[in-house]
Amino acid sequence: MKNIILIKDNFIELGKLIKKAGFVSTGGQVKDFLLNNNILINGKKPIGRSTKVFTGFVIYINDQPFLIEKIDEKK
Repeated sequence: MKNIILIKDNFIELGKLIKKAGFVSTGGQVKDFLLNNNILINGKKPIGRSTKVFTGFVIYINDQPFLIEKIDEKK
């Protein structure tokens, strides 16, 4: 079963996603996190921390999958 990360918009930048998911506490730690961890977005290595991650994408962080979904604001 995949973990789910909820976002407000149709996409989020990778660095913001890593911070939102709680892997780092500050934006400055994202660069080191990306260098020291295996990250794949839909099976491909991201170009950098500004890579856009869209709803429906699956991101793997150290072989652990996370499904990106948009928050249903109607609820």
